[in-house]
Amino acid sequence: MYVDTGLMIPFVGTRAGGVLAETLEVAPFESLLYSSDGNVLPELHHLAAALWRHHLGRLLDTWLADDVLDTNTAERLAHATGAGNANRLRGSTRSRPADRRQPGAAGRLPRTQPSPRSVQVSAPRP
Repeated sequence: MYVDTGLMIPFVGTRAGGVLAETLEVAPFESLLYSSDGNVLPELHHLAAALWRHHLGRLLDTWLADDVLDTNTAERLAHATGAGNANRLRGSTRSRPADRRQPGAAGRLPRTQPSPRSVQVSAPRP
């Protein structure tokens, strides 16, 4: 059985950190899957990713400071919940999906670099 947090994280607002912490406290790390559930509004993809990275980073920092986890376990948890569990579930041995970009209508590949206005969010490093 797997737990997908996509329906929760972008919709709970300031409780996103608490919901993520509670989920990680009761679900095995190997069963947790990240998703954005951005099927209604495209902005939900960005919001969910930003909330996930921010709150997972803060939670892992707290657990590291409290000696709940060591650095290797925290890194494995971040990778597993962010992509590794989903890759394992679908039978992929890759840590990242293959580059499947196709030329657009004008014959150009889609933009791969964020625009200068994009917000860059990453999990804090331990």
